[in-house]
Amino acid sequence: MQAHLRPSDGPGRFSNATTPHECRSSGKRGPRLQPGCGRAPGVHHGRAQRVQRWKIPTHVIYSQNARGLKTDSALTEAIDALRYRSGFSAGLQETWRTGLEEIEEDGFVFLGAAPAVQNGRGSKGVGILLSPLAVAAWRAAGAVVHNDVGPRVIAVRMEVEDSAGRKQGLFQVASYAPISTAPDTEKDEYETALACVLSRRQSGDIVIVCADTNASIGRGCLGGQNVNYGAVGSHGIDFLNDSGRRLRSFMELHDLAALSSFFKKPFYGTWLHPCSKLQKQLDHIMISRCDLKRFTDAGACCGQLIDSDHSAVFCKLRFTVRLRRKLEPRAQLARLDTAPLLNQDQAVQFATDVVMSLGTSDASAVSYSTLAKAVEKTAAETLPKRERPAPLWFAAKEGVLRAVIANRNATFNAHQRQPTADAAARYREARSRVQLEIRRAKSDWILGKCTAINDGICGATGSAAAWATVKVLKAGLAPPRRAPPAKMKKADGSLADTPEENASVFADAFSQLYGREASFDPSVLDDLPQRPVAVGLDHVPSDDEIQLATSKLHATAPGPSGLHARLWQALVSTSDGFGFVRHLVQHFWETEEDSMYADDAGLAFCSRRGVEVETPKVVAHFARWGMEIHVGKDGSNGEPRKDSKSEVLFCAAAPTSYNNPATYDGADLSDIKLPGGYFMPSVIASGAIAFIDAGWIVAYAAAGGVLKPRQEVPNVAFLSFNDLVLATRRSLWGLPIIALSYPWLTHGHPDPDGANLRRVAKALKALTSTGQRFGVFWDFLSLHQHPDPANDLMRTEAQNALFKQGLGCLGTLYSHQHTLVLRLPSFPEGYKKDLADDNNVSEYADRGWCATESAWSSLTKWSNKSLDLGRMKSNYRLFAYHNLIKECARGGGRRPPLLPPQFTEELEEKSFTNGKEDKPLVKELYEASFKEQFAEVTVLYYDWLLWGDAEAAQLAVIFANGFAPRLKKLNLDGNQIGDEGCKALAVALGKEGAAPRLEELDLSHNRIGDEGLKALANALGKGAAPRLEKLSLDFNNIGREGLEALAVLLKEGTVPLLKAAN
Repeated sequence: MQAHLRPSDGPGRFSNATTPHECRSSGKRGPRLQPGCGRAPGVHHGRAQRVQRWKIPTHVIYSQNARGLKTDSALTEAIDALRYRSGFSAGLQETWRTGLEEIEEDGFVFLGAAPAVQNGRGSKGVGILLSPLAVAAWRAAGAVVHNDVGPRVIAVRMEVEDSAGRKQGLFQVASYAPISTAPDTEKDEYETALACVLSRRQSGDIVIVCADTNASIGRGCLGGQNVNYGAVGSHGIDFLNDSGRRLRSFMELHDLAALSSFFKKPFYGTWLHPCSKLQKQLDHIMISRCDLKRFTDAGACCGQLIDSDHSAVFCKLRFTVRLRRKLEPRAQLARLDTAPLLNQDQAVQFATDVVMSLGTSDASAVSYSTLAKAVEKTAAETLPKRERPAPLWFAAKEGVLRAVIANRNATFNAHQRQPTADAAARYREARSRVQLEIRRAKSDWILGKCTAINDGICGATGSAAAWATVKVLKAGLAPPRRAPPAKMKKADGSLADTPEENASVFADAFSQLYGREASFDPSVLDDLPQRPVAVGLDHVPSDDEIQLATSKLHATAPGPSGLHARLWQALVSTSDGFGFVRHLVQHFWETEEDSMYADDAGLAFCSRRGVEVETPKVVAHFARWGMEIHVGKDGSNGEPRKDSKSEVLFCAAAPTSYNNPATYDGADLSDIKLPGGYFMPSVIASGAIAFIDAGWIVAYAAAGGVLKPRQEVPNVAFLSFNDLVLATRRSLWGLPIIALSYPWLTHGHPDPDGANLRRVAKALKALTSTGQRFGVFWDFLSLHQHPDPANDLMRTEAQNALFKQGLGCLGTLYSHQHTLVLRLPSFPEGYKKDLADDNNVSEYADRGWCATESAWSSLTKWSNKSLDLGRMKSNYRLFAYHNLIKECARGGGRRPPLLPPQFTEELEEKSFTNGKEDKPLVKELYEASFKEQFAEVTVLYYDWLLWGDAEAAQLAVIFANGFAPRLKKLNLDGNQIGDEGCKALAVALGKEGAAPRLEELDLSHNRIGDEGLKALANALGKGAAPRLEKLSLDFNNIGREGLEALAVLLKEGTVPLLKAAN
């Protein structure tokens, strides 16, 4: 029986679908179907089935010779064209790209195969462009790409559904044949590659070969063969050459057919011969001959996907793709029915199963994450899934309906086993009975609700019952469904397409509503009376308090983890299960750690001890209202108040224009307080520094723009202060501010040809791929410049004052631990130093400002916050942010921090354009930044920088002089530090006041041997780092002697908090 592709009937249908019969004129739409094709014997084909046949979605697959798809803009053009045409996928030939590629953009995926190196302009290369729908089908089939047979053939397999909801494979191939004058050996290689790929299709797959065949195959069959069984139909251009004969033989051998030759069209040409000016039909979509009747249309397109000398060809096929997303663990837990846990016996059994899953009854050895996983696993294994609610009308007559449905299914099975006339009649009768009972159930339900409404109106049951019934009746016959989220209107008037865009609109609206400057006097809060100290609460929570708090957990919102409140309530029903929860609560009370775990589980326990608490979530919440939260010391017991020492975290509005700071309303701005120091929005608000939207830079570079001085940059390019505040709230990794360090290419303009602009835009595109918004400091765009010094057009006095104010803040901007610095130490490719006299030929390291900016960024920043863009190589498409960090941060030539005297000594050898004024300023700024950053730093991550002994010794000098008194964690993982470097660190830590608060030292993945470890153990034994709790030495060259020295240290207990992990 012929299986037409159409959508599945879906759940909830009570009739068995039949395959409709359809006959078409062979001269217009497609081949005529054989009589009786697709009919089930003895089953009536009514009008309803014929109408539903046209509801099947039709998908279009395109093929075109691209004649060059080298650039990203050309690829974006192809994606836009496929989106505009609502295409399912496209096979592309002559892409002229290089290597194997998998590029994702806006939900579309491009898969390419091409030579490693193209000769000249390039001629080879094929690709397949998948729409989001095709991507889902491709991933459902395993996301396999067949690109290993050469640069002329590529294939993918996709998984869709046919008319009965069965899985159906689509095997799409893109191929580019050699030209007709190519040697036979090249043609043999191409046919071998194509045959190899075709052999990988699975049984039953629909083969679709999108090919530029470079051959004219004529029309009709050769040798009097029946047209219904040949490879070429009766339509097309009647011209046949040698390459066409060869292609016909290949198609006959592999049972393929040229699809467009079976559909009558006004024109067939796909390529115009440059000499004869005659149309040639070189581009074809070839399919398996047995699947010909599945396609509804094919031929040459009116127009192209992208600009080329070839026309595009298309084919239409009916099928459906189910976009079933894999449920997250939280969603899977939400489907579980926790009602059985209300039974005490089942709750006890659940708690027992959780404890058995843990394998231990020692609560102190189990963390929250381990306990949560055990609870989740036990719930998934023991609890049933909630049944999907049936329609109300079905539930009212469920007994009758279930019986007739069961009878219908039985008669259908009998008819399938023995398809006689009597069996078919019984099956038709059973189907009719089902439909009759469905109509009767719906009618009875509606009449019953109308009767209830009449009773309410007449006063028998009251108007409340009547209106409640109206609400039920208004909901309709279908089961209640959650309404789709409303699409918010964006600033440009268009509607949001994704939940993220919806959230962005909400965030902007709330920011405008609540982010304004407060109109009241904050000092009033200091005069408000505080609650008296509740002495009775200052104790470790008792068992009764924990039991009471657990019993009062709400079962409405399980939180991000998805663990329902009833799971925790069932867990505490046994003494062993309660012991684990009690340990979590008491551990949090004593240490105030793992608070986010308790929040994720839906357990809300507040700290009541007499200490200040500033958890990230609490601070972030109250930051939106310009407050900090303090708990306990003054007896406020968790009430928010404005402390006299607190800073307003986010406040006031930014100027509407960076180029016109007079529009600023003059509100008093305080500093944004973040871990690791302060950042000064007052400088931003005054207009001294303007931050550029990273997205604007990417778009400007893509349009071929060239940098202009700040005074000529449009206002749309700038981020306002409110924009920065909003981006900071959404940032998960610090301040969303980027500072660029690069050498000017000429004395008058930093980048006259836009070469560096395009390099920086490439990095910014990768960084913004996660959806994060960044403000970029680019000196030429962010500070006021001389508009045209050659014609004596200079900065105004006001602009000059702002320029100097901005220079004074550069130290904080580049050295702040939470800003990101992009270093561009190399010249752009093809840059010629002798191109013009105006060119600046000094290297990056020899320039005063560049060296200073690099030194600032080397102070306390984590290793992933100072990137060397000179190491950027890849074309970032997938995992762009992480790939950029991996290439540009690890081993990126970053130096260790320099002491101010060392920096001053090196600075004498650097060149400045205005040395008399800049050198003293730079020295002062560096010393201030050095002291500011190291005085407050608590965590230093210098990992995977490939530092050796010399760099470790330089770092040791800083610690030896006591410049990092608050340091708690030092991470030197992934470097090349040996014994000498470890000895230098040991000597430095042994100095008085070097690291009095150091708690964690990570020296893993280095080259430390026995001598280095013995020196470190000796220093620790003499009192160095007295608070050290964790020492990591994995993957070093440590032998027996070093381990013995460490064992003696642990045995003597001279470092009381340090314990052996292994």
